[in-house]
Amino acid sequence: MNKTRIEWTEYTWNPITGCLKGCEYCYARRIATRFAGSSAFPKGFEPTFHPERLSEHFPKKPSKIFTCSMGELFGDWLPAWQVEDVFATIRAYPQHTFQLLTKQPQNLIKWSPFP
Repeated sequence: MNKTRIEWTEYTWNPITGCLKGCEYCYARRIATRFAGSSAFPKGFEPTFHPERLSEHFPKKPSKIFTCSMGELFGDWLPAWQVEDVFATIRAYPQHTFQLLTKQPQNLIKWSPFP
């Protein structure tokens, strides 16, 4: 989890990185490609589950957390158990507001109601 200067959130948290959609103007793909092979993006922008990030230290104070800012949480290419693990962590911290962004809105109904 990283503190961020994004004005509408306080932290970014990326338990899943990467995406298969291939959007032309994707900022995340450019960053992940640049840092491919690093601990943040060991497989570049290939969808990657980072289970160790589920147990990261979360702030005590209620905070806004941009979740999967560097990937697509609702891609149909992800195994359901990975999304469920992310949601279980979200449920464990009800004091926080987890912000989710998707380019796959057709898949949201599978996960309703949200944590």
